[in-house]
Amino acid sequence: PFLLNLWSVLACCASVIVMSAALALVSLLCALITQAGAATQNVTYFGDVAQLCRDKLLQDSDCCLDQQLAPEVLRDSISRPGTEWLCEAPTCYDAEWPSGAGVRGTDSLWWPKGADCSSARIVFVHGGNWMYGSPFEDGYDVLGSKLAAVTRAVVMVIDYRLLPVGNYSDIVQSGLEALVWLSTHGPEREVCSTSAPQPPLFLAGDSAGGGSALTILLRAHAEPEQWPALAGAFVYSPWANLACDTPTYYSNSYSSGESSGQAYSRGDILFKAAPVESTAGFRASALAYVAGNQSLLKDPMASPSCATPELLDGLPPVYMAVSGDEQLEGDSIIFAQRASAQNVAVWLDIFPGMWHDFTMYSEGCDAGTPLWQGALSLQRTGEFVRLTSELRRSRDGPISGQGGTWIHYPYPSGHGLWSPTPPLQLHTGASEAPKSSGGGGGGGHDGRDACKISATMSGAASLIGGVLVASVAVATTAWVWRRQRGIKAQDMSGAGSSSLGVRSAMEGSTLDLESASLGVRSATEGSTSDAESSSFRV
Repeated sequence: PFLLNLWSVLACCASVIVMSAALALVSLLCALITQAGAATQNVTYFGDVAQLCRDKLLQDSDCCLDQQLAPEVLRDSISRPGTEWLCEAPTCYDAEWPSGAGVRGTDSLWWPKGADCSSARIVFVHGGNWMYGSPFEDGYDVLGSKLAAVTRAVVMVIDYRLLPVGNYSDIVQSGLEALVWLSTHGPEREVCSTSAPQPPLFLAGDSAGGGSALTILLRAHAEPEQWPALAGAFVYSPWANLACDTPTYYSNSYSSGESSGQAYSRGDILFKAAPVESTAGFRASALAYVAGNQSLLKDPMASPSCATPELLDGLPPVYMAVSGDEQLEGDSIIFAQRASAQNVAVWLDIFPGMWHDFTMYSEGCDAGTPLWQGALSLQRTGEFVRLTSELRRSRDGPISGQGGTWIHYPYPSGHGLWSPTPPLQLHTGASEAPKSSGGGGGGGHDGRDACKISATMSGAASLIGGVLVASVAVATTAWVWRRQRGIKAQDMSGAGSSSLGVRSAMEGSTLDLESASLGVRSATEGSTSDAESSSFRV
């Protein structure tokens, strides 16, 4: 019995060791497979949806803009007095497209169901190099509807005079006049009472229009007696340096090649000219914008990256979203730094791997899955407008906040971030606790910390391994217990079997040994005597 018990314990230990080794081997194989897949995927660095968009845009830079209007949002077309103008070839480049030619000047108005005269309002200045685009083409109808949905505000996308019909002065004036009109009108062109407090009013824009929106913001702030007070502004990929001499015009210029048999591209995939040619093209458009007046290329009002401390002092909060790979990235960084130095609450979100105006590609380029970077920038815009509006309604006075720059590095799998996204925080006084948007980590991605994903998977594997090892230990212990019960029962019955369960006949008898555990019967030396062993039960 002692030898049997010892053998049982050793068998139990051996079973646990073998199972643990097997689990370790399986875990190692899984890790190697995962790392091999990650190594292959790391060539893209940005996830499948972003890479799909990049591949498509490299083939056709005009493709893939969002197509789906936001649900539960209403629209109207507004023709304000004095805004009519004519776009016809060859003096209007946008006349190349049927939708851009003819009598222009009609704005689009978007608002969510339930909006009224107390709702926040947004004047949006569209991009397009100041030469192309309208509220009804190039994706701005879809963007207008999405902004109304995420901000719960009334959004007006204005149809300003494009170059060369208009210029810098005309575009800025159009934006200022739009602010005046929208400050007294709500959804469905409703004329709102001027005796009630003015609802929160915002400026917004993208690309070239984003630069103009920042100029309009500076102008309205510098002339408060002439223009409505603004609650804040938000811009996407703004063109804020008309001199086009920030370092990213060079460092983020497009390049491509092949490595280890795989093609790669980096930099600004929508502007693929070499740095010198690309910068020259930008500068030519900027000169056309300011009607050839080179002194305005560094003017602190016309070129917001050059804004002076006096212009920036007391500016309302600003939210900015820009690609970490586009040539205009430096424009946003410099403006944000200069404004932050004057205690302006500026939030700058940088998205590496994206392209110019990526917010307008939030649907994912027909991938069937949203582009989380675009969706997150829209979500953050909504948080910014709603939080700022809430504080503006609660009290007068300047709104301040922590602000800051946040770089949203994507994990290569595309399913998470290297670090969580912090919520926006604002307050109206030094003694007041900051109010948070409660956001962060949401948007179009699943919000998981990518570093925690691997840890969670390792923890799950360890848990499963522990359960399996425990199961083997329990099963082995049960086997030993049942075996010993069988042996004790045999001893008590007096079956006369030996401790090893063998009955033998000696001295010339024929040995016939039958083992129940192995099922072996043998005959030796022609004898016919039989022996029957006891059962070996497991």
